[in-house]
Amino acid sequence: MTIFGPDISSYQAGLDLSRLANASFVLAKTTEGTYYTDGDYQGWRRQCTSLGKPFVWYHFLSGEDPHAQAAHTLANVGDTTLPGMLDAEP
Repeated sequence: MTIFGPDISSYQAGLDLSRLANASFVLAKTTEGTYYTDGDYQGWRRQCTSLGKPFVWYHFLSGEDPHAQAAHTLANVGDTTLPGMLDAEP
């Protein structure tokens, strides 16, 4: 069984999430390091809430202090009860 859940960020700006009717959930970038906050994140979160679609945030890790990154992310998540993920790439 395949479960479809797109990974979205500001690169998909303007996307109407109602067009993703076959998506089981949406995964959206919220922050990167301590220096970036995705400007579309809050809009994605609101769209998912209004559509009743499960929503997951993710933080893109950098080489910066992990505690500072966690603080930056939590300050921008908006709803700390939402599930979240870390994107760690070499």
